[in-house]
Amino acid sequence: MATKKSESSERSLENYLYSSDKARMYALVQQMTIGAREALAKAVAGLCTLDVGAEEDVICGDDAIDELEEQIDQECLYSIAMRQPMREDLRYVYAVMKIITDIERIGDQAVNVAERLKEYVNDYHGRAPLPKIDDLLDVSRRCSEMIDDFLAALDKEDGGVLAVIREKRRETVRICRKCAESLMQRLSSPYLSETPAEIFIAIDLFRHLKRVADHLMNLGEKVYFIATGVSPLTLKRQLVSQGCSHEDSHPTESAK
Repeated sequence: MATKKSESSERSLENYLYSSDKARMYALVQQMTIGAREALAKAVAGLCTLDVGAEEDVICGDDAIDELEEQIDQECLYSIAMRQPMREDLRYVYAVMKIITDIERIGDQAVNVAERLKEYVNDYHGRAPLPKIDDLLDVSRRCSEMIDDFLAALDKEDGGVLAVIREKRRETVRICRKCAESLMQRLSSPYLSETPAEIFIAIDLFRHLKRVADHLMNLGEKVYFIATGVSPLTLKRQLVSQGCSHEDSHPTESAK
């Protein structure tokens, strides 16, 4: 009897310690995600003001996001080694180790936006907001909304967020493609009001923002995995069998 009681006490202690680990992991993921979201918002806002200084802040601030990724990775490895989590708990830790990769890449896309604006101002002496600036701001806002959706769902382990993000991503991708196609058509116009450099940079910016949306789809899949145990690969196969488009079932491929 004493042995059973002792084992029960040990399990209770391990559960308590793992709960502390999990809370710490979420807090760090939240901090990293907010950092990536703010970097993206700041980089895109700079497109309106042509503020190279703000873009430099985004580029320099990427190191902090990378450091958080490394810290979270170490927290996950520590939790696995010391707590030996089982089933759902191990699933959470494994998913977090995958989640931080996509968050880090969202930060990288913010840096790409910042670097493109610096190129526009410094190399092409840009003096006016880029074409389709309102659409760029709209897409950035949509990405920020999806980031908030992801964070709230991760906190609650709500797999329903996947359907929400999938629908929002679909519309975001549609806008990005429509705007990029419109910009390409302008190049053949005899009444071109922008320089070719401005148009190509704007097209690149839509491409970077589309990749952010792709990474957010991946994040939605990871939360779904935490909630249901259905892996992203299994989920993609299910979607393909249901007749979903290649884009809906394979967001990771377009996010590379």
